[in-house]
Amino acid sequence: MSNSHIEQPPKSPSQSPVAPVLSTVFNLAELHGKVLAAESFLDELQAAAAAEGCDSATSAVLTLWVRCAREALSRADAAACVRGTCQRIAKGEERPGWWGAVSRHPSGH
Repeated sequence: MSNSHIEQPPKSPSQSPVAPVLSTVFNLAELHGKVLAAESFLDELQAAAAAEGCDSATSAVLTLWVRCAREALSRADAAACVRGTCQRIAKGEERPGWWGAVSRHPSGH
C-alpha cells in the first residue's frame, strides 16, 4: 500500500487554521471559570458572615462590598461579554473581522 492511501494524522491544534479561535475560546473559558469560582467565594463569604453573626455595621459594609464585587464580576464575565458582542452583531451595531468569513461560509448560521 502506498503512503498516499494512509490516513494522515490530524494537525495539532497549533497548526490548525482555527487555532486562534480555539485559543480565544480556551482563554474565555478559563476567565469564565474564574468568575464562577469568585461568585461561589462571594456566596460562601456571605454565608459565613451570616453564620458568625457579624454586628450590623460590619454586615452592612460586607453586603455593600459583596454587591460591588458581584457587579464587577458580571461585567468581567466572559460569557456575558460574548453574549453582548453577539447581540451587537445581531443588531448590526458591530461587525468584527471574522463576521464576513463566517457569514459567507456554507455551514454558517
